[in-house]
Amino acid sequence: MKIVALRLRKYASLWWTNLNAKRTRERKSKIVSWDKMKAKMKARFLPFTYVQDQYMLLNHLNQGKMSVEEYTREFEKLMIKCDIHEPEEQTMVRYLGGLDPGIASVVELQAYTTFDEVCVLAHKVEQQRKSRMNVRDSFKPYSVPNRGQPLNKGSTTPQPKPSTPFPSIPQKNQATQRPLLNPPCPNPYPINQRRCYKCQGLGHIPSDCPSCKVLP
Repeated sequence: MKIVALRLRKYASLWWTNLNAKRTRERKSKIVSWDKMKAKMKARFLPFTYVQDQYMLLNHLNQGKMSVEEYTREFEKLMIKCDIHEPEEQTMVRYLGGLDPGIASVVELQAYTTFDEVCVLAHKVEQQRKSRMNVRDSFKPYSVPNRGQPLNKGSTTPQPKPSTPFPSIPQKNQATQRPLLNPPCPNPYPINQRRCYKCQGLGHIPSDCPSCKVLP
């Protein structure tokens, strides 16, 4: 009590000095116990609904975007402010009720007997989830371009294939041309270059050779 009285500053120190002087004038005993000093300080500096507000914060406490360590610290701070005396099993249920559902569902499957073990398990589950997310972020799939499609120089996107026009449909008035089954094979040698193998002359064939004709 004396140490706390020495640590008081500004208005709190002035209030404590005035309180002792007033009790001396009223011939009351001095405050020598810590419990009595704490009760006087609560009555003077804390609002009337302070305890009720702390209970409300504790009942609506959720992890949200806080880490498990921050949530545990806030939970214990509110438990101390509310001065709750309850079985440890009830405290563990209250703690798991505000924990992240993904973490709480994994912690409930484990074996635990104390509140400290629940906090350690929740911290381990959070670390495992963070490590898995880091592994997923480090893996980035890549797409292999098609070899049949040409790429522009300096770009990684394949060019679209040119669209092939549809074949024209013949009209009713137009006669469809059918291909010849056995087209005539043209003579590879013109008439003026044909050579007779009998007389070795040009311009005729052996059947028309003049040297082979019999005179009457």
